[in-house]
Amino acid sequence: MALNLVVNALDVMPDTGVLRVSVGGDAGEVWMAITDTGPGVDPSILAEIFDPFSPRRRRGRGSALAIVRKIVDQHSGRIAVDTGKGGRGDGAG
Repeated sequence: MALNLVVNALDVMPDTGVLRVSVGGDAGEVWMAITDTGPGVDPSILAEIFDPFSPRRRRGRGSALAIVRKIVDQHSGRIAVDTGKGGRGDGAG
């Protein structure tokens, strides 16, 4: 799952970008945050970023975020997206 998130971030980030991965948790939950210096997600397409085979991908099949969401859902988790474009989206549906 983490690899899919990292690959997705690297796919849209400029060559000189920075990617950070942070993890943590306690007895009740585990969290992971992936941040990058990429362009952010346009709020107008936020609703589709977890759809498999999204035509918005520059390369690949566009299934990375769909796979991540499925894994998170199977573990009763939550995934949130900060668009970096002045809005906040929640991928948990």
